[in-house]
Amino acid sequence: MSPMSVMKGRRLLLTAACAAAVITPGVVADAEDGTSVTWTNLVNVTVDGDVLQKTGGCDGCDDAGAASQQELGEGDGYIEFTVGETDTFWLAGLSHGATDTTFADVDFAFRFNGAGWADVLENGVYQSGGDTPYDVGDVFRIAVVGGRVQYFRNEIFLRESQNEPEYPLLLDTSLGSPGATVRNARLGFTEPPPATGGFLEKAGSPAVRARFTRAEIEAFLPAGGAKGRFTFPAPYTTEGVRLTNTADCAFAQDCLWYVGYSYWRNINNHVGSPVILIFLGTDRNRGGAGPTLVAYNKLTDEVQSLGALFSAQSSYSFATGEGWYFSRTLPTSLYTFLVGGTQLRRYDVLARKFEPAPVFDLSDCRRPRICPADAAYIYQPH
Repeated sequence: MSPMSVMKGRRLLLTAACAAAVITPGVVADAEDGTSVTWTNLVNVTVDGDVLQKTGGCDGCDDAGAASQQELGEGDGYIEFTVGETDTFWLAGLSHGATDTTFADVDFAFRFNGAGWADVLENGVYQSGGDTPYDVGDVFRIAVVGGRVQYFRNEIFLRESQNEPEYPLLLDTSLGSPGATVRNARLGFTEPPPATGGFLEKAGSPAVRARFTRAEIEAFLPAGGAKGRFTFPAPYTTEGVRLTNTADCAFAQDCLWYVGYSYWRNINNHVGSPVILIFLGTDRNRGGAGPTLVAYNKLTDEVQSLGALFSAQSSYSFATGEGWYFSRTLPTSLYTFLVGGTQLRRYDVLARKFEPAPVFDLSDCRRPRICPADAAYIYQPH
């Protein structure tokens, strides 16, 4: 792959015998905040307000239940319900149709064991990763997010299913203990991400998307290997800027070092300026010139290489730049150090000049709590 450096963002740089319960045609669910479900195909249950309760059948048999009249026809949406007691055995979840009252009939479900613990079943088969304690008043949700089914308790993500849902989807239940209830059941849909892009996952989601292939990358980058602005394909649709290309490394080698962690600021404080300064590390052993400066014009989208920060005779030209960072208050000042060195020095990236005195020097440190007597070198300042 041709060397490139991209920063992503919003212009981002860089079971028992049972009676049948056949579902009738449903109605479309309400929007974002959901709607209370209307129960249909009641078997050995009664409804009182927002409470569905088992009032018939045998104790411990999955021979009672009902399904929602509302359905999720397509896209993202969810079902949720509230726990009414901790000493009953039952199950509720998201399903494509409802042909009977058995646990195995529900595609994606929480099972409540009547002793304060719940787990996940999919068509009656236990799924690891969703086990959780529960109490009266807890709200459980099963949602379709970007075509994937996710499980939540009190808005806390628990697990994501490996199985794909089939539409339409409804809320289906199976109640085992006499007196078991499902309360405040709701079904709703959620709006897709905005066309301008944005975050697609909740914190904690284990979802992994396939990496782009070389051909896919070349298709959305600027044509002809040029630098500049581009747009990531769906579902991201965010903008990025290509900062480097084959011309930045001799013989078209991949000379770039990785950018590093977020607390090392490779981008300067550019508030009030049309130009952003970015420093990147390039490997002199792979066609690079050492730490290099790039300028990006926020108004014109022009990317300009400002060359190596240090001469080939400087020991700093062999540094990766890992751990270096721009000053918060001085837009052109970069904090630098050498691996194994004792000094943290401030360097003006435009003037190509160090300040006369180091900002910090282990050999002349008067604060023992910061630099104990046996400290030998600086490591990862930030």
